Amino acid sequence: MRGVAAARQALLDESKTLLATAEREMRGQSDPTGLTRGQQLALPMALGWYAYSQAVLTSFVKELGPGSTWNGPALERAAAVLGDVEASLQRFGPDAVALVRAAPGGGTGTDESTAAFLSGYTNFLVRAGDANRDYYVTVAYGSLESKGSPNDIVPVLKATSDTSGTIAPDENSLQDEIIQAAHATTYYVLGASVVSGASFGMQGFGLGEDPSAVQAPALLASSVQQASETVYWWASHLQPMGVSLSYALWQRQWADALVAAYAGTPTARAAGSIALNELWYAAAGALVANSAQVNLEGESGG
Repeated sequence: MRGVAAARQALLDESKTLLATAEREMRGQSDPTGLTRGQQLALPMALGWYAYSQAVLTSFVKELGPGSTWNGPALERAAAVLGDVEASLQRFGPDAVALVRAAPGGGTGTDESTAAFLSGYTNFLVRAGDANRDYYVTVAYGSLESKGSPNDIVPVLKATSDTSGTIAPDENSLQDEIIQAAHATTYYVLGASVVSGASFGMQGFGLGEDPSAVQAPALLASSVQQASETVYWWASHLQPMGVSLSYALWQRQWADALVAAYAGTPTARAAGSIALNELWYAAAGALVANSAQVNLEGESGG
């Protein structure tokens, strides 16, 4: 096997290996033992690094399989995306989980009540993800079929949709509910991101896309600022009730720092798209924490 065929097979093999790693790490990093309720509810947001990686890799395994038309430049772009995925699995995912485990997170209650809450919230996120997917496909893309590029986000959206579609609506163990919530949150966030990206003129939001694809940088910058302020507002709202949004606030600081670091550079638009994606996760975590406060702890805190 030579040339393009050999390169395609090598990338397919790497995708399969990384997919197995992502699935294994998701299971290992989702252990809720010893965590407070607040930490348990924040964990699915940190596990988004693994859930998103699984979706990307699942789409790559399909696109690089029999009948693949990827060659030359497409394979180079695929290799770059796989490099990003590997960094997510080796660095960003583990760091995010470590932050959740180290950060203070209040809340009391049993694992059973937390699992039941997450089960219901996951079902809601799946429905919300379906709505985002349907809107994006109808308004911006036309179908869930790939258009043949490694930077095409639609196969990844389809992979998250397929995974979320297999989530049973009934309650499971807390660890299983945390994993399911990670997939459902990622489905929701990805759908929200691509809908937003369509407003900025993008079709491959966050998947190795050329920063110049952002056709409305001012709108992107405004969206990042508003999302950042929203996360801060929720943290300020919940803190007097004894609810700590430590991880969401860290995500906000990380996103704001990323935008500031690359302001005025050729990669500023790419930094903005990555920051907005992180802020979507932070906002989702804030909404989960607020819902738990209202439905599990009571308005007086716990």
